[in-house]
Amino acid sequence: MRNQEWWLRALHVTTAWDSSRGSGVAVAVLGTGVDRGQADLAGAVITGPDYTHSGRLPGGQFWGSEGTAMATLVGGRGHGAGHAKGIIGIAPAARILSVRVTLEQDDPLLSDSGIAAGLPAAIAKGIRYAVRRGAGVIDVPLDPVTAPGSPGAGGSQAERAAVAYALRKHVVVVAPAGDITPGSSTGPVNFPAAYPGVISVGAFDSGFNKAPFSSRQPYVTLTAAGDGVIAAAGKTGYSQVSSTSAASAVVAGIAALIRAQFPRLTPAQVRRALTSSTGFRRAGGRASGSGSGTVDAQRALLAAARIGEAVPSAAAPAPAPPSQPAVKATGKSLRRTLTRNGIIAGGAFAAMVLLILGIAIRRRRRARAARLAPARQAGQPRRSAQTPPGVLAGGGIAPAAGASAGPGGPRASSGAGASAAGTGAAGAGAAGAG
Repeated sequence: MRNQEWWLRALHVTTAWDSSRGSGVAVAVLGTGVDRGQADLAGAVITGPDYTHSGRLPGGQFWGSEGTAMATLVGGRGHGAGHAKGIIGIAPAARILSVRVTLEQDDPLLSDSGIAAGLPAAIAKGIRYAVRRGAGVIDVPLDPVTAPGSPGAGGSQAERAAVAYALRKHVVVVAPAGDITPGSSTGPVNFPAAYPGVISVGAFDSGFNKAPFSSRQPYVTLTAAGDGVIAAAGKTGYSQVSSTSAASAVVAGIAALIRAQFPRLTPAQVRRALTSSTGFRRAGGRASGSGSGTVDAQRALLAAARIGEAVPSAAAPAPAPPSQPAVKATGKSLRRTLTRNGIIAGGAFAAMVLLILGIAIRRRRRARAARLAPARQAGQPRRSAQTPPGVLAGGGIAPAAGASAGPGGPRASSGAGASAAGTGAAGAGAAGAG
């Protein structure tokens, strides 16, 4: 099973795991419900309320199929010895908060206008609940009703306001861009994907070809693996999934990796980290539904690291971010440390050089003075045996020891003593520089 998860290597998720696995982040999966008994999600799921008022119960035919599949893509942990069996999600250390806000696509109740009309309000309530419960990332579902004029189509003001509320609370909101009939021009506008600030995700296959069912709307933010991915089907089974919902789950997982490592980044900054680091960028991608290109987990973490360098301490109400991962760019703190250490080392080296030079100069001066001493002594006036002490030959008065003989006169102090005094000053200066 594990070798079928082609997107883990193709999107460099396995490399990104060296830095982050999503620990400490709760990803809210707003959908049809998540089965806590699914083997790969054991111990990872917190179950929230059901806002659909549909009467569907856990374990039933129309409860939790898609929601469980998406949860395994986000945060599956595998199972068995060493967790070697089953599905590993993008953020295997993240927690999953399940909130039921919509119906399965094949649920007959979707044709009930009373229930369908209330689903946008259910999504809005689910978003607010997830924010209150501390979710760092919210993966919202496909628009349950897209037919123009149908009850519930076109989103709602409550849904739009809930998305804005989540963004203000520094919660990242990710949504599938929408599934369309292959061959159609753009497909209908999908909500919540089209709301401002939402990271809207299209789908591609293992060859990085955009899926024929992926929305061509210009609001698409970027694309991710979503065509031919393996996800949970029931408690122990697995099946291939092709939808922009799957692609959205993949990006929600990558957003969790970023939030775990850089909790102070705002939703806009997380979005920028994702869009500025994409792999393949199609010319005219925004107009054709490819957005900024194909997501790359490793490069997104690198981009988040660079963005994080400029984030002020009060950017978000979160604890200080952990140390930079091995894959990311060097931070300001590291540069400051290196600069400070360089200055200290440079100063110590300069002091050592000055000290060595001072010692060498002093030794050279002493040696020179020693060599010149005989010549200087030979040049001093000699007293004759008849000359009284203190009187020079010729009648001059000899100066006291250490005093000057006056302008042009000889000095009684030796050149060696003067040289030594000058060297001692230079030596003191060198010692002071250290």
